[in-house]
Amino acid sequence: MRVELAASTPFPATYVSEDWHTWLRAFAAARHVAYSPEPLTRYRVPTAQASGSRSEQGHFSYLKALVDADAVAIANPTPISVTLQERGNYAVVTKRLQEFSLDASLNGNIANILAFNMVDSLDKVIEAVLAGGSQVVRESAGSLSTSAAITTITGTDTVKSRDFRYAITKLRAANVVPTRGDAYACYIHPEVSLDLRTETGAASWRVPQEYEALDGLLAGEIGKWEGGIFIETPRCGNAQTGSGAGGTQTRVFNSYVVGQEALAEAVAEEPHVVLDGVIVDPLKRKTAMGWYGILGWNRFRPESLWRIETTSSIHNQA
Repeated sequence: MRVELAASTPFPATYVSEDWHTWLRAFAAARHVAYSPEPLTRYRVPTAQASGSRSEQGHFSYLKALVDADAVAIANPTPISVTLQERGNYAVVTKRLQEFSLDASLNGNIANILAFNMVDSLDKVIEAVLAGGSQVVRESAGSLSTSAAITTITGTDTVKSRDFRYAITKLRAANVVPTRGDAYACYIHPEVSLDLRTETGAASWRVPQEYEALDGLLAGEIGKWEGGIFIETPRCGNAQTGSGAGGTQTRVFNSYVVGQEALAEAVAEEPHVVLDGVIVDPLKRKTAMGWYGILGWNRFRPESLWRIETTSSIHNQA
């Protein structure tokens, strides 16, 4: 090895595998490597006992890992708190109802109603958590704004393509990991979705929908467009919080654009349907059917969540 190469690749400070690490760095830094089939030196390999470095250095494996691979330390995550809460609901089914009902699938139908109630209830809790995010874009008096007050949203400030385009661009700029492939999840109320899908113009929803074949859509999805997978859900929150007052105050709808790590979930007991719940009845006429779980949510990475606030052309007031 030439002197200048040896000087540029000194031994590391850790006294474990330092020779191997130095050789690798020297080979990587060399301009030319010549192979000699004849051994030029000998290397002592102990056979009866561990090498001196193993016995002299504590935590040998840990130190060796630091030298063999120049690892990049992962920064400690910012801790957040998730409050676990009991959540559930139930209905009482009586013997009289079971015997007198004309429904041959009574128990199954009640279980189906309760399962839908479970999904609906939990989604509303999660939506309330998402609604507390700090990143928001609004349609305000005909313009896109990230600073205007919610009370500036008028009855004609319907959703525009630019709103989702802006949020998705911000997610990519913040290096947020997409939710599926290269696309982010976009949750939109059906009454807001109507305005987006009927928007006209070269940069609107209609053009890609008319000229692109979108196959394999899952239930609830209305399309993949502009880097987002759009999912209709009536559980996107809305309230009369826009301009005006009283019964004519503008109704504002929330839409969400999210990437991975937008939401943290903690679960002690998964939500599940509970059948044959015990109710004290001497004649055993009553039983409970319901759902139950212990879990909670909180926002995790603020950069992964954008909220879009607009009205709807078919429901802009009470």
